[in-house]
Amino acid sequence: MGASEAPQTTSTAPPQAIPAPTAVAGAEAPQTAAATLAQACKPGPWGPVQLNTHIFNEDARALAVAFGKDAADAGVTTVGIENVTTSAARNGAATPIPWPQPTFIYHTKAEEGCATALAAAFNSAHQGAGSVARQLPHRLRATPGVIELWLPATMGAPGG
Repeated sequence: MGASEAPQTTSTAPPQAIPAPTAVAGAEAPQTAAATLAQACKPGPWGPVQLNTHIFNEDARALAVAFGKDAADAGVTTVGIENVTTSAARNGAATPIPWPQPTFIYHTKAEEGCATALAAAFNSAHQGAGSVARQLPHRLRATPGVIELWLPATMGAPGG
């Protein structure tokens, strides 16, 4: 056989499919919702993302607390829950106009990805919630690293 001739083999076995990859101990598993949220909400130069939650009635507090725990599990600092109706009455001010759906307001573009991921996590946990992420209006003072969650007045209320 010359140098340019390759040995010839014949096989009657059918070609085999390449097996699908299998999980290996220590290999990365598909990300959990908390891991996906943690990735989107990584701390910035200002520190961890802070979530301030605003409710219009006490019926929404349990929902706010539960979601705050989910956010905290992903590394988001939950600053507190403010009942804006009570605060307005105490301060002699008008109650803010409620958002029609749960709304995550990010203060700077740096928090946009986190706010979007928080809205997706909220929607996943509360089917039909329709939460959205919106940037803080430019006329208001922005604080880097802050996201506000505004739950609508009907959220958590019986029948709401």
